[in-house]
Amino acid sequence: MVGLDIKRELVRGHLSCARAVRLPAAAAGGSVLVAAAIYLAVSGSLRGAGVAMATDLGAALGILAVFGGGAPAILRPTLAAVAIGGDIASVSVVALTSEAAARVAACLGVAGGAAAVLLPARLSPQLVGPSDWLRRRLRGPVMFVVLPLLALSTAISATAAGVADVSARPIARGVALALLAGKPAGVMAGAWIAVRTGIAQLPRGVTWRHMWGLACLTGIGLAMSLAVAGMATLGPGATTGAAVGILGASTVSAVCGGLLLYGCHPPPSAR
Repeated sequence: MVGLDIKRELVRGHLSCARAVRLPAAAAGGSVLVAAAIYLAVSGSLRGAGVAMATDLGAALGILAVFGGGAPAILRPTLAAVAIGGDIASVSVVALTSEAAARVAACLGVAGGAAAVLLPARLSPQLVGPSDWLRRRLRGPVMFVVLPLLALSTAISATAAGVADVSARPIARGVALALLAGKPAGVMAGAWIAVRTGIAQLPRGVTWRHMWGLACLTGIGLAMSLAVAGMATLGPGATTGAAVGILGASTVSAVCGGLLLYGCHPPPSAR
């Protein structure tokens, strides 16, 4: 599904212009690097770092739709591009740092995403290509069945393992801090450096307050992070810590992002 979304953005969406790709690419790269650094510093290991890099795109876009009604329309595909970049890195890290079974699952996910990107998007103006057809068929089941079931199974496993003293576990603190502080800080650092150096520019109508709101929304891990935690086979205790960190950080990230975007309008020159 991620690969199909990327394909659509590259062919006909916000990422169809080479210059437009630079800002979300820089922001996504920054979010991954800073989140990984914070997770490593707190937990002492990169195993499970992919959990702290993922974003629940559906939840993030939902918060944006509810609280960012006055935000420029371009903010939605920008958020999607940043989140997709983080999700690709998340699964890739699982493939590199987890045990054999998890590596196989993650590698299959990466391969599936790559294959989706390579599918033709549109055969002609009148005909729908394989990429578009598959994307339309998969979006509903993936968003409303597959990811929620993966997240639910991980959450149930974590609850069954118990949550006593889980806040003291390094992985819980690592995931929480990486999602809550690392991802937003990385997004802003990457975007600021790209704009400052002239590599990219803010989309028309987008202010730095919009970017801060977007950055906070990337810290909403929820279903995607829980699914990655299950894929990474961290073990009952570590999975419990990851789940608690994900839920806590995602809640605070959603509140902060919503507050920053609420009542935030484009500058007069962009209207």
